[in-house]
Amino acid sequence: AAAAVQAPNAARLAGVSGPVLNGYAFGGYLIHEGIPVHIDGRADMYREAHLREYVEALEMRQSGGPDALTTRYGITWSILSAGTPAGASLDRFSEWVRVYADDVAVGHRKVKP
Repeated sequence: AAAAVQAPNAARLAGVSGPVLNGYAFGGYLIHEGIPVHIDGRADMYREAHLREYVEALEMRQSGGPDALTTRYGITWSILSAGTPAGASLDRFSEWVRVYADDVAVGHRKVKP
């Protein structure tokens, strides 16, 4: 719960704006904070193809993982679960910079949109 508060605040301080790629578990809190999310716990609202694309990207089953998803949807920042391949994968791309990390979440912003 603390990361759900700290990660978006750290991202704001880093100057993020625009669409966010969020971890599924963080969707509800981000909505509560007025941040439009890529996905949230109301899975029935999303097309099956959208859900499949999201899961495959975050499970690193598609080339480029979450970076490919961010390009497709114009996403400019992320809050993903720490300790997962997807959460760490954006560190490998030069256009992404880490702006937050703790035991629960990792946040990045795109520096070359």
